[in-house]
Amino acid sequence: MLSFNKKISHNGHTSGVKISANTNTLKAVLILENGFQVDFRYERSLNTVLGFNKTAYTSDYQESENPVDILSINSILVNVDIILGCYVNGQRNQTIYSFFPAVSPGY
Repeated sequence: MLSFNKKISHNGHTSGVKISANTNTLKAVLILENGFQVDFRYERSLNTVLGFNKTAYTSDYQESENPVDILSINSILVNVDIILGCYVNGQRNQTIYSFFPAVSPGY
């Protein structure tokens, strides 16, 4: 999850959304700054992978209700609606980053 935050910073962008892990509980931690919010009500969002319910989160600090379920997926594409020009499987997409989880729970 740190690579998501690093990629945004590396590209010269700032974000009011930070995702980290609580390795004691194996849950995700969502930190929102500057009035940012995250809406997991969309179909095929990361809510189930990160352990969050299908709702919108607006509080500054939120720990997921369930443990992270990273083993149920093969790859993650991070999409944002502020970029253009990326292609996934030959089709235009708004993917800013993609990666393949390669660690066991708790790492």
